[in-house]
Amino acid sequence: MADELQSYITRSAIPFVQWSMKVNRDGIREKSSLGQIVSQIEELEQGIANLIGTPVLSVPTMPQKGTDLLPHMDRPPAIAIPKISVGIWDGLTDWHPRIQLVDVQVKPKELAATDLSEFTTRIRWQPVESMLAEILQTDITVSRNALLALKTQPVRVAA
Repeated sequence: MADELQSYITRSAIPFVQWSMKVNRDGIREKSSLGQIVSQIEELEQGIANLIGTPVLSVPTMPQKGTDLLPHMDRPPAIAIPKISVGIWDGLTDWHPRIQLVDVQVKPKELAATDLSEFTTRIRWQPVESMLAEILQTDITVSRNALLALKTQPVRVAA
């Protein structure tokens, strides 16, 4: 415990204007993110995942912040996919002004053919305040139980 406390970063040591504390999504103690920060693209990516994983009415000081995905998780894909896509698009455009959405794709998770409560989403976006010529893509698996995976990769856009 004392070793963990010594590894904490202090605010004065953070050279970034935009930053957040790192969220540990893997749940493994050895890979603890305690005291670590994310900034720049990683901070935006984490914000996207946080917003998608936050149900509406779950933040007491901002009850409308988040997405309303849970009511659509057990529905047939033909009904759920458009609702999940719109929920993610609306949530990110309302609450994440530092990104510009390009595309939101939702499909049932391949291994969940009989389980309608898990979908894979692909969100293509780019930072608003950036001169990046790339569009970034964040893949997130959403399910009734958890925000399962988060992976961002740059996608080259033809000029």
